[in-house]
Amino acid sequence: LGVSRPLLMKTIYEFHRNVLLGTAGSNIVGIAGFLLMASAITGMVVSWPRSAGGWAKLLRINWRANITRVLFDTHRSIGAVFVVLLLLATLTGSTLVYLNYVRDIVNVFSPVKSFPVVPFHTGPKSESAEFSRIIDTVRSTYPQQTIVEVHMPFRQTAGYLFYMKQPGDERRLGDTIAWVDPVTTQILVERSDRTRSGGETLMHWFYPLHSGTAFGSGGMVAMCLTGLTPILLVFTGLWVWLRKRPG
Repeated sequence: LGVSRPLLMKTIYEFHRNVLLGTAGSNIVGIAGFLLMASAITGMVVSWPRSAGGWAKLLRINWRANITRVLFDTHRSIGAVFVVLLLLATLTGSTLVYLNYVRDIVNVFSPVKSFPVVPFHTGPKSESAEFSRIIDTVRSTYPQQTIVEVHMPFRQTAGYLFYMKQPGDERRLGDTIAWVDPVTTQILVERSDRTRSGGETLMHWFYPLHSGTAFGSGGMVAMCLTGLTPILLVFTGLWVWLRKRPG
């Protein structure tokens, strides 16, 4: 991690994921997400129009009023426009933080396979197949896919993890992942649109929905703007609260 050009985006991503504090930071982000979601829900309930004519007023900003009134109207209007996306972002974001717990819950209703474990090999490490053979196996098995990223085995009982992509995939790294045995080059587990259970499909959509990639460039722009709304809501809400507090 760092602030140099090659590392900047990675650092920003890790800060967004766990504020650079590891597991403790992830809990902070997850709890903050739930609190923001609760704030959005209560704000929606408070602002919900009591009559049909109230919908137009909900989005109106009286620019001729004093600064507190303008900021109050701005706060209400921004919340009304972005509340659905804000709820989607906070729900999926908090879900990604506590993915293991969510997986256990989803598994009750639809099976979600755990990561595969490679049988322990007692022979020397040199028994592992050449990496070129593993690549050839993956390419021949998935001729329509482009290999985007490969994760090397981090222990003897783990396999190679391949991320593969084809046109139309929602995820940046592709919608197909496969684990490969480092010795036999056998495909251990595949997760793709043709093999996923209903539960695995649900979990597969969390990240594309959170990042907006599920809806293409327009979705990413919308989620980017949604990420800016809490800053505006906090500023305008705090201003109005401080002004009304003496009363």
